Amino acid sequence: MNKLLKVFLDIPNILTKWFLFLSSYIPLYILIIVANVNIDSGYVQGLIDLFESKLFWKILFCLIVIPICFLPFLYFKKPNSRETPVKYQSVEDNVISYIMTYITPMLTIDISENQDDRTILINIMLFFIIGILYVKQDLVYLNPTFSLMGLNIFRDNENERYIITRLTINDLEELRQLRGKMAIINITPNLVIVKQD
Repeated sequence: MNKLLKVFLDIPNILTKWFLFLSSYIPLYILIIVANVNIDSGYVQGLIDLFESKLFWKILFCLIVIPICFLPFLYFKKPNSRETPVKYQSVEDNVISYIMTYITPMLTIDISENQDDRTILINIMLFFIIGILYVKQDLVYLNPTFSLMGLNIFRDNENERYIITRLTINDLEELRQLRGKMAIINITPNLVIVKQD
């Protein structure tokens, strides 16, 4: 019974991780759309024609819009606590590895009208498997969308978590030396958003 209760109470955390996973692929979704738009009749008309052609494009559009609507909710949430900064290390190279390993190969997907639907199905299955691993391994900090939004991602070894912030590593170090406080917004057990207080 306790295990079932724990799983039930963890549902918001799991859903948050899945939304963060989906948001990590927003650049890919946009690149796939751009690669498949027929611009002969104009870019706007090409987008309209694309979305009217297959259910796939409508789903892809939702995979862009829903996480984009969800991300500000996380960022502007009320802080859970205030802390003095500690030493941090950058993880931006991990984000670049994530892009090269998982996002770039998916750009080779041919989604044209004459393409066999098995290719799309196989890639959706691969995407789902990556999502399960991403959520299970708490890799939610590997999100290129954060970087594109001007956010920095750092590892907090002292508290065994990752932080997302608009502050630079130098800003955090200066704040630490001044014993300044920063607002902490808990996103998942190992991921927080940090803002200068």
